[in-house]
Amino acid sequence: MFESFSQFAQEYGAWGLFFITFVESLFSPVIPDPFLLAMAVLHPENAWLYAFACLSGTILGGCITYYVGLFGGRPVLNKFGQPEHIRKLDEIMDRYGLWAVWFAGISPIPHKITAIASGVFRLNLLHYNLATVVSRGPRFFGQAALVYYFGEPVARAFRENMHMVEKGVVVLIGVAILAVGVWYWRKRKQPLATEAMSETVVE
Repeated sequence: MFESFSQFAQEYGAWGLFFITFVESLFSPVIPDPFLLAMAVLHPENAWLYAFACLSGTILGGCITYYVGLFGGRPVLNKFGQPEHIRKLDEIMDRYGLWAVWFAGISPIPHKITAIASGVFRLNLLHYNLATVVSRGPRFFGQAALVYYFGEPVARAFRENMHMVEKGVVVLIGVAILAVGVWYWRKRKQPLATEAMSETVVE
């Protein structure tokens, strides 16, 4: 399947990448990133167009899969997703809601599982699409920028270490969220402590 998709992308360019990303959002296990990088190396002048094609395919395919989840419910999610992915998605969906779509968009969780789950949990479709753009947009356009500005060696290194890059991004985001949470908690705690001290002085 990988070789067929590679030939398809080379033959049809941006439309080929659109199709690959579209079917990835529906049922395909093949992610579009390697094809985006390869095509951007072959035609760096079209790198931004290729990134836009991938993002467009993700959005359109995700909308269809969203409605599959909306009308098909939990049985569809269990059928299409691996147990570990569903379990992880259940946890973050239940805890973070819309933020889970953004988080899953930059993680190794397949996009079709995120789209189905968004329908199952009845998230707002417009908000779901915005979260998809904010998460997958930087992912695709970031790869296009790597090739456009730094060339084939960087693209090859990125492609060979795709899973490590995804895990690294997830870790960095987790650390950032934790840091913001600690900062917010300390900011809220300080006025409460000041108020308690004031009441003690008055007494």
